[in-house]
Amino acid sequence: WEDEGESIKSKNARKQKIYTREELKKMRASLIQEKSKVIKPLEDKISVIEETIELKEKALGLNTEKLIQASMDKDINFLAEGPKIDKELKNELEKLYSELSSATEEFENKNEFYRIKMMELDS
Repeated sequence: WEDEGESIKSKNARKQKIYTREELKKMRASLIQEKSKVIKPLEDKISVIEETIELKEKALGLNTEKLIQASMDKDINFLAEGPKIDKELKNELEKLYSELSSATEEFENKNEFYRIKMMELDS
């Protein structure tokens, strides 16, 4: 059995192509360029989602302050409208957090994929 395993390993070793430094350099550069094309849009998407979350959270805070003020001023119109705005903002935030989670997971998966590819080139 051991001999059979050795022959399979040697066949696989012979199948692996040995690249020159120049070829490896070109392959590495190509991989880095490909990674950038894939990763950059994900980074941009994550950044936009994070900025939008920040704005919605600020709006939620302001709405809460307005509700407090409306209750002190006995502003019945805003006391009726404020909770609706609050609920809308919370729903939007929930969707944004879900999008952020998906985008971050995709980013991490792609990043890991290219990290492994780069390691394979280096070995």
